[in-house]
Amino acid sequence: SWVEDVELFVPTLDEEFWRAASAMRRAWHETYPSIDLGGELVVDTTESRVPRRGGGSLSLFSGGLDSMATALDHVDDPVRLCSIWGIDVEADDRIAWRASRDLIDEFARSHGLAVSVIRSNVRRFIDEPLLNRRHGRPMGHWWRGTLGLVLPSIVAPLAWATGVDRILVPATHTEGFELPHGTRPGLDDRVRFFGVEVAHDGFDASRHDKLRSVTTLAPTQHVLVCASGTARGAGNCMRCMKCLRTMVGLTLVGVDPAAHGFDASPESFARIRRMLETGRGFDFNEHEEFYWRDLQQEAESADPTDLPGVAGFVEWLDGVDIGELRSQAAPDGLRRIRRSVGRIVPRRLRPLARRWYLRVFRRW
Repeated sequence: SWVEDVELFVPTLDEEFWRAASAMRRAWHETYPSIDLGGELVVDTTESRVPRRGGGSLSLFSGGLDSMATALDHVDDPVRLCSIWGIDVEADDRIAWRASRDLIDEFARSHGLAVSVIRSNVRRFIDEPLLNRRHGRPMGHWWRGTLGLVLPSIVAPLAWATGVDRILVPATHTEGFELPHGTRPGLDDRVRFFGVEVAHDGFDASRHDKLRSVTTLAPTQHVLVCASGTARGAGNCMRCMKCLRTMVGLTLVGVDPAAHGFDASPESFARIRRMLETGRGFDFNEHEEFYWRDLQQEAESADPTDLPGVAGFVEWLDGVDIGELRSQAAPDGLRRIRRSVGRIVPRRLRPLARRWYLRVFRRW
């Protein structure tokens, strides 16, 4: 209702959520100040109901590095994992979800944790073209830009049913990251309902801290960072920049990427360098620049693995000017075409279109 400037009428609303709503709105507007917020939440009555408390936390879990680090950090607490089918994997993509769910269940079994799954259509009901026309495309994807508010709301019924005291939202970024993002400290933490608090967890840990934690406490666990590979019923695709960045991070902390689901080869490191030098095959935006500066800083004192191709790549990374690479990056025309086509493909056909795209275009 805020971004579409409409009134939302609610007959009965949780009193704690009602009191928190204005703080949530302010925090989100601070994240995206260029967006004019309107609308109004009209509530007839509020009530304060607290479920039977069982204690503990719900930890949002995708199988990726951030969620795995949070789960392992709280593994000795009463914690239940909660995976949402419909965020990283679209709600109608059964092949990708089956591959993701197998890895999620494997982690839960290995650490004696319960896991619940919620299926959501949150990526479908946001009219992104309309919002972009109205607000001038202030973010890459609106569903990502609203995650700090959306994720706790999706799991609220499960929080009520299980009687937990807290919802843990694993931090996507770390201290020093100042670019706008839909989930961050000061935003997620504003969400409150029926006695449950929401915590943005792990923001004080660097990505390298998380890699060290996961590789120490789960030394053979597949880390799922990429939905493109699961779209083919497999694991990480090893072609997208997110996969390749994580592979580099693992080598820098002295771990063989193969132990965690990354098929590293000398060509992998040559491909990364080629992508960074040409700007092709990925979106070399401010986020990517931050990630690579972070990796470069780690490379200065790293004791990397002795895999073929690593030493030369680390030496190159340690000396290259990341900012200069980004300024010289060529626009990725194929990526723009893919996004444009993606906007007109019916949602029910997108899983098939994605698999076709990966098969045809993402080969080097």
